[in-house]
Amino acid sequence: MTEGAVSKPWAILPVKSIKSAKQRLSDALSGLERQQLFHEMLTDVLAAIEYSKHLAGLAMVTRDPAIIKLGNQIGARIFKVDIDSGQSAAVSFAARSLESEGIENTISIPGDVPLINGTEIDTVCRAI
Repeated sequence: MTEGAVSKPWAILPVKSIKSAKQRLSDALSGLERQQLFHEMLTDVLAAIEYSKHLAGLAMVTRDPAIIKLGNQIGARIFKVDIDSGQSAAVSFAARSLESEGIENTISIPGDVPLINGTEIDTVCRAI
């Protein structure tokens, strides 16, 4: 991820709480298995964001303490918002907050995009 570029977009990454992630898979996976899957998918998305050359920064939207800790470790901007009750509203809140600071371009990247990579993120960033 490249820092300091004003015209490059910021990624907004909404992340549900670990305990409530992947509930639709509850018939097939145990709670621990769903949490592990969630963690692996989130790790892949974070790696793709880090690889991207066309992002100015990362904002994570969550209330989960473990995710907040992770975000702080990687230098993400944290917005403590409960996205379990509405991902779109949480992303909009983060985008408005960033816009109030002069950051006009943002893209929302879900935390569970299968097989995403930095090159794909860069392709989207160049298009906006």
